[in-house]
Amino acid sequence: MHRRPNAAGDSPRAHGWAAGGLNRMAMPRTDALIRSYRRLVPAYVSSRAGAWRIHRVAPFRVPEDAARFLRRLERVVDALPRIEVKTANDEYLHAVCRTLLGFRDDLEFRFSPADGVVHVQSVSRVGLFDFGVNRRRVERVRRRLGMHSGREATLGS
Repeated sequence: MHRRPNAAGDSPRAHGWAAGGLNRMAMPRTDALIRSYRRLVPAYVSSRAGAWRIHRVAPFRVPEDAARFLRRLERVVDALPRIEVKTANDEYLHAVCRTLLGFRDDLEFRFSPADGVVHVQSVSRVGLFDFGVNRRRVERVRRRLGMHSGREATLGS
């Protein structure tokens, strides 16, 4: 996979896994009330084990050829409207998505070779509610890949 440099201000470090984990997603660091309330509202979805049930989506089950799958995943994500892939390598893909109202969200995929899956998270950078946009975005990628949703999505024919 080719690598794309991050544009200024679009570093995934500030918004997701590269920052050290799911507990440090795009939320204001100064307001403790918002941080505690953040877990209760659907402003993100994730396939990682630490996500609450209301935020949980199924990971993408990887077939035996993981490199081919990740290249295909990058092409699918890059082809979606208003989505720009910022970083792509053999284990990680980060894209910035623009909503219809112009807000920026982060879409991240991380390959877990031990589990044989690609974990996904989609996070709204601004606000407490996303009105289901993040979940629909992940499921749209899943459909474009020919996968079905469920606890563990598997690659279709």
